[in-house]
Amino acid sequence: MLKFIHLTDCQVASNGRALEGHGASARLRAAIDSINNDHHDADFVVITGDLTSHGDDASYEDFARELRRLSVPSHLLLGNRDDVRTFRFHFPEAQRCDCGLYSGLEANAFRALPVSRYQPARQHWWTLLPSAAQMA
Repeated sequence: MLKFIHLTDCQVASNGRALEGHGASARLRAAIDSINNDHHDADFVVITGDLTSHGDDASYEDFARELRRLSVPSHLLLGNRDDVRTFRFHFPEAQRCDCGLYSGLEANAFRALPVSRYQPARQHWWTLLPSAAQMA
């Protein structure tokens, strides 16, 4: 059985800035602590955008620092506040999906793809679809 965890709208802001009165980095840290302590048997974690609140270097540095603490594999899907160029700089290992964007994943029986009605570099919604092998 596949076990994955979904986190969304982390909206990490540089230097621990609060977003709507909440410390986004602290919330992400608490979520990662919970996953590491209580869900270390998960196959992976999907983190959907907005990964950062402003898409700036400092926010991605904060996000990456927290993400390195995660004990299970992760897959990142960008949101409308994320900046593709800055993301690519901080996550050069990120794979492009078939549509050429830096988001999407395929794992076991699932494929997650972005669905956007706006700018091609900024995805807004995503969905889980059966993998190509399941559809055959």
